[in-house]
Amino acid sequence: EEATAFQEESAKLKINILFHGTPGSLDEKYKSNPEKYKYYWDYITSEYHVMDYVKDVQLKLLVAAIKKQLGIEKVNVAVITDVALWTEKIHSGWQEAVKKHPDANLVYVGKISRDAVDFTAELTELRSKNAQLIMAGMGYSAGYTFVKQAYDLQLPVLMSGLIALAWSASDFLKAVGVDAAAYISSMGMMTHPTTPTTAKKLKEYESQYGGEPHMCVGHAYNGVKA
Repeated sequence: EEATAFQEESAKLKINILFHGTPGSLDEKYKSNPEKYKYYWDYITSEYHVMDYVKDVQLKLLVAAIKKQLGIEKVNVAVITDVALWTEKIHSGWQEAVKKHPDANLVYVGKISRDAVDFTAELTELRSKNAQLIMAGMGYSAGYTFVKQAYDLQLPVLMSGLIALAWSASDFLKAVGVDAAAYISSMGMMTHPTTPTTAKKLKEYESQYGGEPHMCVGHAYNGVKA
């Protein structure tokens, strides 16, 4: 939503604005009027790429792994995303992918408010539906709360998909704790794996370099260079 406003302002003021993590709808707008919107640069993968990566790579990999480890025929999958512009395509696309997967059952679908503070009802329903894998699309503070409460309630589930909050490893670990962070598999194409083992490595990095790495830094430099 914020990026949409920036795109309009860049066109009006003729000021170059570099942004990332923005929806593909902005690219579509640029294609409709390249001259007007040429000042806005969206230099990272859009939600279309994220949607495809998760359904074509993560979903297949994790369903196969869970099926093998638990010795079951089908894996119960939930799709949960933010109520936000960037998740609209993801929300429907992941559902379709789960429905088409021969070894997966879609047992729960939900959207969460970006600043929600209690997910007891949702997590209780996920337990009752015996969800074993959550494909999550979260980018706001509610994601911290969701992960932490899932751990507190000892929900027997693995979360994957894309939780953008996990990109900033130090903030994520401080907010949810190392044990809760281990609920998360790699969150996408460019994120820290937050497990108890890698958390120790991140502490070593912090000690040596005076701060935690943030996965958006590389993209920012690429954008400036372009």
